[in-house]
This record gives sequence, structure tokens and C-alpha cells, in this order.
Amino acid sequence: MARLKKHNKSTVIINIAITIAVLVIISATAFFQLRLAGERLLRDFFAPFLMVPNKAKDYLSDKTLLLRDKTSLAVELERLKRENQILAARIAASADLKIENESLRNTLNLEQAPNWNYIYARPLLRNPINWQERFLINKGENSGIIAGALAITCVVIDGKTVPVVIGRIDNVSRHTASVNTLTNRATNLAVSLPKLGVAGFTAGSSNLGSKQQINITYLPREKVYPPNTAVFTSGFNRAIPPGILVGYLDGTVPLPGNRLYYSGKLNPVANLAAVNFIIIMVRDK
Repeated sequence: MARLKKHNKSTVIINIAITIAVLVIISATAFFQLRLAGERLLRDFFAPFLMVPNKAKDYLSDKTLLLRDKTSLAVELERLKRENQILAARIAASADLKIENESLRNTLNLEQAPNWNYIYARPLLRNPINWQERFLINKGENSGIIAGALAITCVVIDGKTVPVVIGRIDNVSRHTASVNTLTNRATNLAVSLPKLGVAGFTAGSSNLGSKQQINITYLPREKVYPPNTAVFTSGFNRAIPPGILVGYLDGTVPLPGNRLYYSGKLNPVANLAAVNFIIIMVRDK
């Protein structure tokens, strides 16, 4: 009998504890909901009063503008235009800096090929007349650059940093060097199409519009050339490393007066008009 009473007493205590816990949870939930409702109510109530200073400020600004003469308004308009131009320039500079940072990161991630020295440089000056064909870089003989060396940059293809051809070094001074890009007709680069087992030569560009295309010559006629066939440096010249991606083939046509070879168009991978960082590859002596 005593055990039964003790058991009933424990059951009652547990029930009371559960009931209290449930009441606490319900009370907390109700308090939270009431608090949110109260906050919404207060915000809605005070919103018109909080807007009064801003409305008054706007009203006074509008009235002030009406009182000003045309000269002062014109001066103020010019000041605002200058401020907008400065802000636009800052935004553009920030975008350019982001692109440069990505380009530098890609360049630094490139694995160095054995037996070749990598000399890192940046564009120093472009001629506005032939700015896509030729530019000056900030490294020269003192850094080990030689005429005829290959100039490359880096791009990301399928998540991997890949070196791609820009052009070749033309002439070199002690502290600077000029780069002839692939669009320059003086840049005759021996190239290969490994998938087809053929070779050819680049011959500059015949059109310098928005779509940069490079001429490629002496492609044997007996071959079929599928679009987007990859084109690489052949290494025919000892000063040029083999296997560097140049671009992708974009069609062929018969060479005038020649029954043995085709001429083709090549889409370069590198954006030759907007190069930020350059690597000059010079063979170890």
C-alpha cells in the first residue's frame, strides 16, 4: 500500500513537471509572437514621424533649387557631372584591377618548363596606330631577353592554367623590348596540328577588326581540316619551345596559284589587345 502511494506521488510530480514545461514553452512562444507583433505595430506607428525630417529636407532642397539662378544651377550641374565622372573612373579602375589580379594569379600558377628560363614582364607602351600588332615591355637585355624569343601569357581552360602564344620578341634594348604579336605580318611562327600530323606557318592578320584572326599557310591539301582543330608551336626553330597553344583553326581555303597547299584562318586564344602580364621564354644556355 505504501509503495502504491509512493508511486502515485512520483507520477503526480512528473505530470506537474511536464505541465510546467509545456506552459513555459507555450508562454515563451506566445511572448515571442507578441514581441514581433508589437515591434511591427510600433514601426508602422512611428514610420510617418520618422519620415518627416527626410521629407522636410527634400522639400527644402526643392524650394532652394527654385530660388537659385540659372548660373549657379549650371555650376552645380557641372560639379555633379565631374563627381560622376570620377566615380565612374574609380569603378572602371576597380574592374581593371580585378582583371589584372586574375591574370597575375594565372601567370604565377604556371608550371615552368624544363630547360627554359621564364622572364616576367608587363606592357609599357602601345602605339595607337598599330596597338594590336606591336607593343613595348618593361624588360630587356639586362633581364636576359633576346630577339626572336617567344612571348606568352596564361589563360584558364577547364580549370587548368595554360600557356598561350602572344607573339615574338622583335628588337631589344638594355631595359626594354618590343613584342610583335601574332597579328603582325612580321611574326612568322612555325606551328603544328598534332591531331592531323601536319605543320604550317603563321602569317599575321589580314583583318584587325573586333574578331582577331591569324593567317596560317602551307597546310597540305590532302588533309581534311575540322573546325576548332588545336594549333601549337612546332619547335621547328630552336629558340621556340614546342607544344605551346596558339589557337584553333577556323576554316581553310586554297592558296592562290598553288595546288599543293591550303591557307587557313586561326582564332588565337590570347586576347592580343588586352595583355596584362607577359612571360618571355628563353632557352637555357
